Amino acid sequence: MRVTANHLTFLRIILLPLPCILLYGGPEAKLTALGIGSLLGLTDFLDGKLARRHGSTPLGAFLDPIADKIFIVALYTFLSHLGFMPIWVAAAIFVRELLVSSLRRKVPGALPVTWLAKMKTTIQMFVAALVVAVVTFSAYTVYFLLGAGAILLLGGILARLKGAKFLIVIFLSLTLPCLSFLSLKHLILVLSLVALGVTWLSALDYLKLALSQISLKDFLKIIPGALWPAIIIIFANKAGDFWILIPLVVVLIFLREGLLFFKRGKIQEIFPIVFFVLAVFSLLIEELIPAYLFAALVFLIFENVSLFMAARPALFKN
Repeated sequence: MRVTANHLTFLRIILLPLPCILLYGGPEAKLTALGIGSLLGLTDFLDGKLARRHGSTPLGAFLDPIADKIFIVALYTFLSHLGFMPIWVAAAIFVRELLVSSLRRKVPGALPVTWLAKMKTTIQMFVAALVVAVVTFSAYTVYFLLGAGAILLLGGILARLKGAKFLIVIFLSLTLPCLSFLSLKHLILVLSLVALGVTWLSALDYLKLALSQISLKDFLKIIPGALWPAIIIIFANKAGDFWILIPLVVVLIFLREGLLFFKRGKIQEIFPIVFFVLAVFSLLIEELIPAYLFAALVFLIFENVSLFMAARPALFKN
């Protein structure tokens, strides 16, 4: 059987819980999580190569970007819950991802994908792997940073970057080892801010174009929905034993956003606003958080199934 791009994308989604669970083990388990996570991240590059070689399918065109977002939001949710990176960094990254996805549905025509936007997911994965490595094996921080700098430089060469882009890669490659002089806490903060900065810088062109084509009123309507996963991840330190529902809910929110490209209406636009308001209310009365998470999970499961059934003809057409 020929391995297709869709096979690798499915593999990335199905195996994602494994490295997330292993992060809660000892150093050996975390090292295994780092290896598995890196291999899963590599499938993002490989499925792109296969899609270009054999041709893309409607299902593949839908799954690949969704798989990337699910990979990042799940990983960053677990990293923030473990205290490996600030929870507000993960929340801010989620806002950007959902905001741009929502704008893609609102803006007539397709928003162009910039070079930085293409690199964004790779940098997010790179930073996550580096954070896990330095937290788990802090005594070897300088070697990890040297290795990361070398990998970054090699990536720039293999990608045949030129001019300002390659100069940026060289600068980052030389800067990374210098960060070993920082304390672990400050190093993690700097690495997290790099991921956050690249994530939002890659959104500037989208925001500028979107705001020139839609009204401010329409833009403001999607803000509550974009903030929805950010509010939910803040529940992590307040949900007690129910915190495990948080990554499930956040992942389903992003899956829902992708499926809305195939079917959407006024009622679908109202749901995120309602659940955002309820999430804020639950923050004020923390005893409601478990009930809120359970209700959101049930709602998202049923709505995603409904949206998927409506999208099936488009996803599986020949």
